[in-house]
Amino acid sequence: MKFRSYSTALVVVALSLSACVETPSAQPNSDFGHLFVDVEEAFAVDWEANILVRGPATGGTVCDDTQCMPAHRVVDVEEVVSTEPEVAEVTGFETVSFGEVQFLSVALDVVGAGEATIELAFTVEGYEPEDAERDDEDRLIDSFSIEARDVASVDLSRVVSSDGKSPYRSCPATGSGIHLLDDLSSQKTLLRLEKRDDEGELLRGSGKFPFDIEPEEAAVVEDYDEVRALITLEPRQWGDIVLQPQGEGSALQMRYARFSEVLSTDTRLYAIDELGGRMGEVSELVVDYVYEVETRPNLPADQALCQGAGAVRVQTLTPAICDVVGWLETTGNPAVVGFYGGECHLEVELFSPGGTSTVVENWAYLVVY
Repeated sequence: MKFRSYSTALVVVALSLSACVETPSAQPNSDFGHLFVDVEEAFAVDWEANILVRGPATGGTVCDDTQCMPAHRVVDVEEVVSTEPEVAEVTGFETVSFGEVQFLSVALDVVGAGEATIELAFTVEGYEPEDAERDDEDRLIDSFSIEARDVASVDLSRVVSSDGKSPYRSCPATGSGIHLLDDLSSQKTLLRLEKRDDEGELLRGSGKFPFDIEPEEAAVVEDYDEVRALITLEPRQWGDIVLQPQGEGSALQMRYARFSEVLSTDTRLYAIDELGGRMGEVSELVVDYVYEVETRPNLPADQALCQGAGAVRVQTLTPAICDVVGWLETTGNPAVVGFYGGECHLEVELFSPGGTSTVVENWAYLVVY
């Protein structure tokens, strides 16, 4: 029997290892050319900030399991000051490590709009540049500038998938969405917190969550990743939660529901092209062609799924008529082929995220020549 379209669309699961490829080093961007500083964005007034600083490049690389980065000399910093404390105050500094890479982390309290210069006095073992600027104690000196702007609005949104095969592709970034869970323990939701000035430009800063949680006991903020502007929200009770901005901005609403409340599946059959791309929903199969079966929880029309799609098992109850022949590389969903004319019966089992709850349904499709 000839299967005409699915050989290129089915995937055999394999693992690929990332090669260790050197990332070219950028040029130093401090005032005297010794340091590499992450100060591309402006900072938000009345927020805290952490700036990562690397020392002079060695010309070599340092690698972990996934990538290689330019190697930098360790900077032994003895003093960090702000020349404009009315704009930004230095509240501390320390050496931090990310894998094999060390950084100097400078903590700031941004208190007013304007520009400030951050000056550092330091030494670097084995690094003696000619004609370098030094202070009275023969320490190297360098500096960098930051810009601080007033915050005009703060927006909160879900981190949603841009992947067309994700089961959460219909989840809105800011609209209402549902999170299906087995239980609330150890469950987290990732949100993006963005601060903007009066021209709509993104600003950098951390240390605050300027939203009221309603009801107050419904959730807590567990973590704030300043570099990626990510908030980790941990729900504490079932039902609707509204995150209401304390100033200018838009509210974010979400509903946490037990997966056991799902009573049926939304199972659909799609025709696909030779590359596994979806061409449209169908109600029957043509013999020898491959079709995609997608199963999701059946939810009210006004509720988009944002968490808790669960695992899916699909098997044929009529193997002489049709069968599951693999999984589509494009979506990860089961691929089904009809062999002979008749009625194809599929048993679909939808598991909750923790595998403790299931929904089982039978779906029938006509197979035609």
